[in-house]
Amino acid sequence: MNVVNTVPFNQIDPKVWNKFVDESPEAWLYHRTEWMEIEEVEGYQNESFMVLSDEGSPLGIFCVYLSSRGPWWRLWERYFHTGHCRGGPAMVGGLSAKHREEVFISALDYLKKRAQIYRSDRLEVRLPSLAPAYLPPMRGEINPLGEYGFRAFPMYGRSGVGRLRGNITPTTIVELHGNDEETLFSALSPMCRKAVRKATRAGVTCMEGNGSRDLELFYALYESSYLRSASERRPFTFFCRMSENLAEKGWMKVFLAHHEEKPIASILLLSYKDALTYYAGGVDYDAQLLRPHQLLFWETLRWARQNGWRWYEMGPYFPYLPKDNKMARIGFFKRQFGGREFSLFEGVFFYNWPMYCWGALLEETRLRIYACLHRLRSAD
Repeated sequence: MNVVNTVPFNQIDPKVWNKFVDESPEAWLYHRTEWMEIEEVEGYQNESFMVLSDEGSPLGIFCVYLSSRGPWWRLWERYFHTGHCRGGPAMVGGLSAKHREEVFISALDYLKKRAQIYRSDRLEVRLPSLAPAYLPPMRGEINPLGEYGFRAFPMYGRSGVGRLRGNITPTTIVELHGNDEETLFSALSPMCRKAVRKATRAGVTCMEGNGSRDLELFYALYESSYLRSASERRPFTFFCRMSENLAEKGWMKVFLAHHEEKPIASILLLSYKDALTYYAGGVDYDAQLLRPHQLLFWETLRWARQNGWRWYEMGPYFPYLPKDNKMARIGFFKRQFGGREFSLFEGVFFYNWPMYCWGALLEETRLRIYACLHRLRSAD
């Protein structure tokens, strides 16, 4: 069985593509065509493809997108990546080490040619943390990208030169199977257990959302939280598209916490195969002392276990960031729920080191200038 053909995504029957995703131990929701349509809403140019054998059978897929930062950033910032979540390469199950290497090298050769066409400076890859191959018992502890020349560096919380100096980013995943409710609750941090009890005593209730009205309630809380932190947020139309593509298939769930019939916290979960992940959420600032978000996370953990899910990803945290950094605080919150730490498998492959380093220095300079101006304004 030899690698003979690389076929662009738009030439592949979606049913064939999705069947491969369902069966591959290295693929997750972010490889499905329904999710890839959502990535294109972000403005990413879809450069995904499938690698076929001489018999015409699929050997692997690679979800990859082309982005350009602009307008003036386009002078240097043009790169391939695996989406705003985690797609990347996924191989058919049962490949020998030799055939796996052949498929991966074929994919990289194809991308190198595309990089020359677009003058892309690098390829950033994030492997899906919830694909069966990257969870126990199949998971290995060595980043599989390393043997193909990828350099490990953190994808979150830093940019430019800072990424190259940073450590590997871990994610937090709660193991639900084999644990009863009492065990899961005792695994919460003491502070989190106290917060859950406080919210319960205060009369906070949690429920699964249903329909467009509850999606609007989720978004109002999500938007409010992001406006307070001055962070970049996604528009409501993005979540509407997500709901259209995923909700009916059971791959997206919204949960809301209420107090005195008023929604005060929200969570959006993505689910596929045996695992689900926290994607986004928000909380009413005036109700934070009731601790509704801790209770809502706990109730979704209970719901997930009762419905047969095996893994619940809280998401990455950032030990290399200062404690007062927003992303570091979010990471601290996620670690309250008793999850195991797994290193994220991610890396960068450079086509043009000088171009990247020049752009990284510009970005680092820009960030330092903005930080200095912010301190001056704060002092006034």
